[in-house]
Amino acid sequence: MPFSVNSRGQVYHIRNNFVRHGYVGIRIFGGNTSSVQNTIWNNTVVAYTGQFSNYGILPANTPAGAIWEIMNNVVTFTGGGDQRGIYKDSGNQAQINVYFNHIVPGMSTAVSPDFTFVSNNTTDQPLTVNADGSLLNAPGAINGANPSAVFSDIDLSAGDAGAYGGSYTLTNYFPLHTGAARVAHVVYPFNVRQGSTLRVRATSFDR
Repeated sequence: MPFSVNSRGQVYHIRNNFVRHGYVGIRIFGGNTSSVQNTIWNNTVVAYTGQFSNYGILPANTPAGAIWEIMNNVVTFTGGGDQRGIYKDSGNQAQINVYFNHIVPGMSTAVSPDFTFVSNNTTDQPLTVNADGSLLNAPGAINGANPSAVFSDIDLSAGDAGAYGGSYTLTNYFPLHTGAARVAHVVYPFNVRQGSTLRVRATSFDR
């Protein structure tokens, strides 16, 4: 299981990951209980088996006082079987906001109906990804992230959903095919704003 969260004291930020899984991509049991938002933003989650039930993002038994923001994600699958996109399991007491996500058609449950903002997701658009998690045929996800400027792509265009969208795009860390330096660690504001000073601190090395 690629991601599993089970703590109530930590604030979680799960962003810009390419996740391939055979059961659950991102499972959350906890989350900060002091009303500080925990985020699952701009991930690409792909189930690659169809032998049993698969879950892209699975909140379960989240505690009262926790807030989870599940936004700008791409969830798809390559196998058959019982596929579930963003699925609300039992025991959830947290506020869970689910919006601007893009889920491939054909899942048995694309998004559970009782999340907050559940109508603000696409579940009827073509959605395929390349082997590296970048978008191949995903017209709804291109420029389909939250339209707020803080979620813009690094070229200041409207944000794409998935791991390669937003200002924490995966290629900032692993530009293996672009000839650029690989970024080992970077600290900078999450949002990108035009016309203002941006301070960035990073360590990197050339390939």
